Amino acid sequence: MVLKKTRTCVASVVLLSLMIASLVCAIGSVPLASGYSAASGSLSEKETDPNGYAASLAGKLIGSFYSTLPNGTIVMVYSVEYAGVYIDHSNNLHVVLSKYATNETIDTYRNIMGDPDVIFEVAEFPLSTLHEIQDAIGGVMGDFKIDVACVNEITNRLELNLEDSTKQNDIIQYLNSQFTDFNASCITFLGPNPVTAGIGEITPSTVPINGFLGTNISTIYGVAAVAIVAVVIALTFCLALLRHGAKATGQ
Repeated sequence: MVLKKTRTCVASVVLLSLMIASLVCAIGSVPLASGYSAASGSLSEKETDPNGYAASLAGKLIGSFYSTLPNGTIVMVYSVEYAGVYIDHSNNLHVVLSKYATNETIDTYRNIMGDPDVIFEVAEFPLSTLHEIQDAIGGVMGDFKIDVACVNEITNRLELNLEDSTKQNDIIQYLNSQFTDFNASCITFLGPNPVTAGIGEITPSTVPINGFLGTNISTIYGVAAVAIVAVVIALTFCLALLRHGAKATGQ
């Protein structure tokens, strides 16, 4: 069965996970710490579970972008200084800043996360800009034969998997008509996705292996892919949070 393309914002899954995080932290009642704990005679989570620790720091930063509208709706509003976050293969947390960031931005983010070892790097496009372009693409994926549209926070690009490479110029022209300041360099064109092409399926192996963050924060897939990706990412994040809560309670 051929599935229609639809858009999912994995940020909603992260919001649910952040709520669980709040409960876990409330139960643990122990703040995050780094290094050796002299009082307990044991190593901290930063050393024993660096991936889970990095994920918890990322959750703090992402949580700071949520706000509540007067009608009670919870929305995520990314700062123009923010370009993304990811965990590398050494379990280091990277916060990506846009060209609009300042030293004050770094100080603010570092205070939110509470760890001096977070790595900051600079990219060109704010994450909010990439999501706006992704939104514009979402309704015309079928017209341009786009199989997958993925915001990659490591490369700071919107990656488009095309079933027909001849559509590249048409896509650029369309986006130029939608934005007065569109920069085509924010787009990376790729070939058909070998997993999602045609039927829109995806396997858990395609989710980034290091933590819940990375290349697939917001991705447009087929309907079946949306469900599987959301479940896998939510479970991965929740497991990391539960590990943190269990360690905190035992200290």
